[in-house]
Amino acid sequence: MLSHELAAQGLVELIVWRCGGAGLCSLDRASGGAAERDICDASTLGRPEGAAIATRQTQVLGGAVIAPIAFETRILGALSAHFSSEPRAAAAVTHIEASAERLATLLEVSRLAQCNATASRDREVVVAALQAMAGGTELHAICDAVRRHLGRTIDFDCLVVARTVSESQELEAFYLYESGVPREVSIRMPLGSDGPGPTVAATGQSLLFRHTSDWQRFGASQVDKDLPPSDLPASAIFAPLRAGAATLGIVSIQAERPGAFGYREHALLEPIAEGLALAIARSNLQHANEDARIERGVMVDVARALAQDIHPARVFEEVCRQTRLLVDSPDIYIALTHDDAPLRMVHHFCDAAAVPLEAEDVPSPRMLDVARKGKPLICNTRAEMSAAGVPSELRTDLNSVAIVPLRAGYAILGVLHCGSPREHAYPASRADLLIAVGEQAGIAVTNARMFEAAADHSNRDPLTNLLNHRAVMVGLQRLLAERTPGVAVVLLDVEAFRLFNTTFGHHVGDEALRLVARCIRGSAGEEDLVSRYGGDEFLIVLPEGGAASASAFLDRLRAQLVTSPLDSPSGVPIPISCCAGIAAAPADGTTRETLVAAADERLQAERNGSHARISYASGRAHPTLSDAQEGLLVAILRKDLYTRAHIHFVGETALDFAEALGLDAEMTRALFLGSLLHDVGKICIPDTIISKPSSLAPAERKIMQRHTMLGYELVRGVDGMDIASLAVLHHHERVDGRGYPYGLAAEAIPSIARMVTIIDAFSAMVLDRPYHKAIADDAAKTELRRCSGRQFDAGYVPIFCRLLDA
Repeated sequence: MLSHELAAQGLVELIVWRCGGAGLCSLDRASGGAAERDICDASTLGRPEGAAIATRQTQVLGGAVIAPIAFETRILGALSAHFSSEPRAAAAVTHIEASAERLATLLEVSRLAQCNATASRDREVVVAALQAMAGGTELHAICDAVRRHLGRTIDFDCLVVARTVSESQELEAFYLYESGVPREVSIRMPLGSDGPGPTVAATGQSLLFRHTSDWQRFGASQVDKDLPPSDLPASAIFAPLRAGAATLGIVSIQAERPGAFGYREHALLEPIAEGLALAIARSNLQHANEDARIERGVMVDVARALAQDIHPARVFEEVCRQTRLLVDSPDIYIALTHDDAPLRMVHHFCDAAAVPLEAEDVPSPRMLDVARKGKPLICNTRAEMSAAGVPSELRTDLNSVAIVPLRAGYAILGVLHCGSPREHAYPASRADLLIAVGEQAGIAVTNARMFEAAADHSNRDPLTNLLNHRAVMVGLQRLLAERTPGVAVVLLDVEAFRLFNTTFGHHVGDEALRLVARCIRGSAGEEDLVSRYGGDEFLIVLPEGGAASASAFLDRLRAQLVTSPLDSPSGVPIPISCCAGIAAAPADGTTRETLVAAADERLQAERNGSHARISYASGRAHPTLSDAQEGLLVAILRKDLYTRAHIHFVGETALDFAEALGLDAEMTRALFLGSLLHDVGKICIPDTIISKPSSLAPAERKIMQRHTMLGYELVRGVDGMDIASLAVLHHHERVDGRGYPYGLAAEAIPSIARMVTIIDAFSAMVLDRPYHKAIADDAAKTELRRCSGRQFDAGYVPIFCRLLDA
């Protein structure tokens, strides 16, 4: 419109300039046309328009009139009018100045509208960025969303987000956007360095760089490296990530062109920085909670492992495995104190698995020092390691080392050694957990050692300190399972032992047993298994040499007994002699039961057919048998080798079961007798049926089933067998009523018979028979439980199984 007004006055060109910038538009009349064009690439620098803007005075230069455009006190630009002649220009000065005043209002309105639009867009960006941060949980994704939203309103080439790591006093850049590519990084620099990032993190004050000269007091543009001045970005903003009074990191935007950022960009970045600070705080809290959960889980798992296992190797492996969840350590060593050495390596855990110890795996001086003083040693840098005297003693690539004592009360039992190639791998929280793990492991070592001592004690006869019945049978089973050639057993008893007790008293009888035990130990080899088998019986297992080795042992023993008489209370030496039977594998049997039974048979033969003997639990007082009862037992023992082994087993088990059930003396004796004699009726069954290696035919089975009633007829008139005879008669009844001979069910079956049924069935499963191979104890217990309530009394089965677990 203005150009049309001035066209009649010879206007050639009209240009509106903004302050410090390019021309907005012009009307070129020189060509005689009316073409309008934007000339935003023009500049007032060095032109007369610049002088008018600077001086706020109208300039008339030849055919040009240049009037400043001012709104109140603000200079917004200049109006430049070029006329065809100087007089025409002079005549239009007043008109141009008035037009400049009118344009000032229009430009101010336009400027305000543009500012409002920019502010609105900035608010939208901030809101969108904050919403993205509020809904996110993963820091890299949050930072990438912030980058995308900021890119809508700020033109930058690089974006860096870094967080402070208080434990290591470092600033770690974890998000970097440059060259159009976002990526996760882990770039660290000390918080005490003089780069802009650490400075902002330390002071909590922002930095605004408009030109490379602003970097003169800093040597880096990012938190990861120093750059030469020629490579520094011209523009940058570093803003602190503050959450309350704490500075959690920094955010920085950078651009290659000078003057890219101003106060608007800085103001826009501030609320986003606060949102990022909250996101980092939330992430730190989540990580802390997760770490706490893991730590609690590890401590619970360690405690559970230590409570459930008492074998040192497995305990150490579990401790090391759980420790790997807590700390970064490629190698974990455990060393224990020993009587013959101050400290000895016992376990090495590498890459999530136990590995054999090497010759060079020896305790370091610092490990010895921790074991001696009981004070943990934590080093988180090479400098700390050198100062403490641990220059990578076990590995050359370690940058952090933690050595904690294995403590049980005031006792130091060893040390746990962890090392990491990463610095600051063991901050205070992790070090405290390692110390707690060391204490748990120390308790485990104590428990393991106590268990070993208790296990050894439980395997020993308390009177003679020889192996007991159970331990020697386990050892014999192991040797036979290993198919060790030349295994032999010697079963012997002290002749006329009852005379020692009845004539001189039980204390003399005990001393006689101790004397025999000493002579046996002195005559046996280091690898021989020497035991008190039961009562006055001793069982010696020789791993090699066969019958010849056993005979040589007996010669040595008898010679030693001749020279070692027992001192009687009257001072007269009492000679002691033993009867013995020898059996060797495989000629006399390939199972422990058949070998012992064969040795027992030869023991009886040596005693010229005198009454047979039955062994009881080591050192345990056992019910005595009347002559009639022992006569019945002799008949059973002479029936077959299996019956001998079976009787040995059920007699011992019956006494254990009675104790577990809390039976009184009368019922204990009844259960013992009922267990020993429950199969007495089999002496009336033909040997061809008793020892048949295959399944019985129906007719043979009927004959076999008669043994319950035949046995009852044999024992019911014997004194002291009133209750036990019920077990003989009913031990094949079933609680579901499907047993024999009468098909009784549940409580109708006498309790003594229900007890003996379980003992008899378990023995039948775990001992070899001609027609049945023994199964493991656990499998037998499983079968008892499976048949509980059908074949066996449901109340007695759990008690019996717990007895076996003891």
